[in-house]
Amino acid sequence: MGFFDFFKSSKAADAETYSPGSRIDGITLIFTPSTGTIEYQGRYGMRGSFQNRDVRTVEYKAVSNTHGVLLIQGNEGTLFTTDVLRRGVCDNAKTWIDARLPGAEEITPEEDATTKIDRQQEETATVHSASLTSAASVADGEDVYEELKKLKELYDLHILTEEEFEAKKAVLLKRI
Repeated sequence: MGFFDFFKSSKAADAETYSPGSRIDGITLIFTPSTGTIEYQGRYGMRGSFQNRDVRTVEYKAVSNTHGVLLIQGNEGTLFTTDVLRRGVCDNAKTWIDARLPGAEEITPEEDATTKIDRQQEETATVHSASLTSAASVADGEDVYEELKKLKELYDLHILTEEEFEAKKAVLLKRI
């Protein structure tokens, strides 16, 4: 690979992209079904790729109580090692990679790790949204300020999207 090839996206038209974790984690997995290639784009420019047919197992190795790495094992040894990531991000990435290995059972959308995370975030956002709405309806100016702080926390935790955050913020700011 040449120096400038490092900066080019290798994403094909039929590629599936997955970013386990949050924007802070900054990793992306790309699977190209036509070639069977899984590419890892990590933090700080770490990149690597491997063929799904060469993968024997995907193992989690703990680095601390909360963080670890994924070891992508082939018949001849380790094919790839990821960045040090939070345990939950490793678990999501492992599930996603395992589903794209030959012989993996077809995973329905309800069982897909991406869908589970999205559904959990939607449920949490709905609960928090309902509490924000009910609290804002009885709150005075000072309580609206507290609700804005809570709203910002939900956005920072990636429970709310930027659009949801801006819409709810606009509603709360009108009350001041």
